[in-house]
Amino acid sequence: LLEKSSRVHITRAVLEQFLSFAKYLDGLSHGAPLLKQLCDHILFNPAIWIHTPAKVQLSLYTYLSAEFIGTATIYTTIRRVGTVLQLMHTLKYYYWVINPADSSGITPKGLDGPRPSQKEIISLRAFML
Repeated sequence: LLEKSSRVHITRAVLEQFLSFAKYLDGLSHGAPLLKQLCDHILFNPAIWIHTPAKVQLSLYTYLSAEFIGTATIYTTIRRVGTVLQLMHTLKYYYWVINPADSSGITPKGLDGPRPSQKEIISLRAFML
């Protein structure tokens, strides 16, 4: 439903709620399965975030790359290979710097709304990597 909702509803306040929910689940002794679902379907889902303002995306990826991935619960909960594959897919299809359709035939995603500028994409990719 979040992927299909209006982009105006995915704001920094919504992101902050998701991040606080992740922190809450991280603190629970049996919160790991829900935290994994939150990661897979919301926090690591580029279709939800690609059209939000670059500052919102930067907040998300800064949190994920610095604070989030360092917690013990997260490190043991996420599927390392699956998460890497998901992030590579995200970079390839959503966070490309130059449209890949002409050179590789890859059909890019996230063209149905505003995208960050090329400079912002480069910054976001750095946090993802």
